[in-house]
Amino acid sequence: MKLKTSGQHMSELLFVFALFFVFAVCAVTLLLVSANSYERTVRLTEENYDTRTALAYLSQKIRQNDENGAVRAADLDGFPALVFRQSADGTGYTTYIYLMDGQLKELTVVDGSSVSFESGQTILSDVSLRISETDSHAICFTLTDDDGQTYELLAAPKSVEGRD
Repeated sequence: MKLKTSGQHMSELLFVFALFFVFAVCAVTLLLVSANSYERTVRLTEENYDTRTALAYLSQKIRQNDENGAVRAADLDGFPALVFRQSADGTGYTTYIYLMDGQLKELTVVDGSSVSFESGQTILSDVSLRISETDSHAICFTLTDDDGQTYELLAAPKSVEGRD
């Protein structure tokens, strides 16, 4: 039986510590990379959700107000907008959904009153929006978020002025 010398014992111990150190460094690196990837995925998912929710909201507003010419795309003092006309109990109301200073906003006013677009409720921030109306009266929305991701929605009101 051969006994190990203290030099051999020390080199084996150093090998074990070195192996443990390499393992620990790899584990910490993997943990940091995974956490960074998870954070990025969560952020992108939240931004995607906010943008798609805003488009679904626009589509739903068109469906809610879809009656004989009550929905139209417009340009309000250089702001792309969607305009809805409603009446309740003999009083006329106009709702504007528009883009102002990178914010998608909504404002409802009684017909005949003054309009201050700065006072609209913010729906979504840091976006750009194009609203256009096709020859068939469908409304096309092109929304671009602050990351440059572009989303499109084509909504077609069933009722158009002159027909129901």
